[in-house]
Amino acid sequence: MSKILLVYATKSGSTQEIAEFIASSLRQSGFDVTLDNVQSPNHHPSNYDAIILGTPIYKGMWMPELLGYATLHEKVLTQKPLFLWMSCIRVLEVGGYEHVLSRWS
Repeated sequence: MSKILLVYATKSGSTQEIAEFIASSLRQSGFDVTLDNVQSPNHHPSNYDAIILGTPIYKGMWMPELLGYATLHEKVLTQKPLFLWMSCIRVLEVGGYEHVLSRWS
């Protein structure tokens, strides 16, 4: 069974809910998933087979804590399968979907 570390940043809790949903879905598919809030990480990525990083977009950027985590563990993260996801409420605004696609795709 593959061990996955899912590290997330959250501002208001919504991204944590998404992280928990992703972890639950992966567990149902047979993966061993550990959730870790980037504000108080308890697990080192070197102990896992794959890493998932998730963040909300805040003021047009990733949360600084997640950027710091990625920088701190850059060597490990570049040697393992790495998946990134972000949540952005902007897509729900008028013209928001097009704005997000123009900046992030």
